[in-house]
Amino acid sequence: MGYPPPTYHRPAYGPPPATRDDNLPLIVLFVVGLPMLLFGGGAALALVLTDTGGGPSPSSATMVMPSREPLADAQETTPAQTGPAQTDPAQTDPAQTDPARPDPAQTQAGQPLQQQTGPAGLGGSITLQSIDPALQLSATVSRVIDPATPATEFVKPAAGSKLVAVEMTFTNTGQAQFTDSPLLSAWLIDHENRQYRPSVKQIGEGQDFGATVSISGGDSRMGVVVFEVPQAARAAKLQYAINAGLGSQKAEWTLA
Repeated sequence: MGYPPPTYHRPAYGPPPATRDDNLPLIVLFVVGLPMLLFGGGAALALVLTDTGGGPSPSSATMVMPSREPLADAQETTPAQTGPAQTDPAQTDPAQTDPARPDPAQTQAGQPLQQQTGPAGLGGSITLQSIDPALQLSATVSRVIDPATPATEFVKPAAGSKLVAVEMTFTNTGQAQFTDSPLLSAWLIDHENRQYRPSVKQIGEGQDFGATVSISGGDSRMGVVVFEVPQAARAAKLQYAINAGLGSQKAEWTLA
């Protein structure tokens, strides 16, 4: 027994809905805005081109730079600023500001740098004052040994020379400890006014002071200061200045 074929029925569709263009606002904006944008840019460009050659508008803000002319006027009205400085002569002259200051010309041509003390003879004592009031030394020259005998053969004088020694006594008449170097403080002057400095060579007639001498207040030291001089030289004077020869006073003794 057979079955009849199925019957196909086509569904019924209604009319298609009306379509709405969603891009319409964008299109309108583009069509209207683009000409306005082009028009505005052109107007601005035309304004710039027409304003480059002209001066500033009365209504526009103007920056005013300061002029140098007022400064020139101020300088003209104040002559003291443009003319030579008027100073008090007393401020520029050291002699007027400090009457106690010595005149350099008088110092060089007048008084010597070291004050001469003496001369004294053999056995005479001279007191030397240091810058420190507590330092004071009394020096005495007792004898001259000419020629002096070298202590050893290793301290013989050079050929044509001899050793001359001056015996001295130092007494500390101040209150502070006195330390000095006779090797740097003494000068021997011969009969021809030639000057010699002490030698480190030792002699047999006396003990030298060594490199330095240190004396307490009220104490004394005795020793010899040795010089190496030519054979024909004769000791005439001895000079001594404390503080390694830099003292303000220089003592002098006559030896012949």
